[in-house]
Amino acid sequence: KVMKKLRGWLDINKKSVVAIIPARGGSKELSNKNIFPVLQKPLIEWTFKQSLSASKIDYTFVSTDDNQITKLANNLGVKTILRPENLCKDDSTSESALHHAIEYIKSEHHILPDIIVFLQATSPLRLNDDIDNAVSLFNKKNADSLFSATRLSDLTLWERKKDNWQ
Repeated sequence: KVMKKLRGWLDINKKSVVAIIPARGGSKELSNKNIFPVLQKPLIEWTFKQSLSASKIDYTFVSTDDNQITKLANNLGVKTILRPENLCKDDSTSESALHHAIEYIKSEHHILPDIIVFLQATSPLRLNDDIDNAVSLFNKKNADSLFSATRLSDLTLWERKKDNWQ
C-alpha cells in the first residue's frame, strides 16, 4: 500500500486536474487590484478558497510576481510560482503566464496535468460547485476546452473620484 502511494507521488505521468490563477502585482488601471479588499477579504482570496474547496481540483497554483499575493497564497495552502518579470508587463498575455506555469509545474512538481482550470482572480462570483460542475461537464462532453460566462441583468459600474470609489 505504501509503495503504491509512493509510486503515485513519483510518477511524472500522473493524471491530474490543476487550477492556475495568474495574478501579477502591477496593474495600470487599479493598483494592487488582486489584493483589493472585497467584503473584508483580498479579492484573490475568494478565488483561492473556491479552488481549494473544489473536490475535482487536485492542485491549486498561483502565478505571481507579488510578495503580498505569495504570502497570502502560502498562508492558505496555495502553491506559488514566481512569474518572471518579462511575463508581468501590461502587454503580457494570460496565455504566456499559463504556459510558464504549466512548464514549471511539470519540471518542479513532476505533475503532468490532464486538465488545466484557469481561474481569474478578478472574476470571483462563482457558486461553490461551479468549478466542480465545469470539470464534470468538460469530462462528460470529452471537450478540449470549456469557457464559462453568465448573462448579467444588472451592470454596476464604479468610478474613482479622488480617493473614493462611487
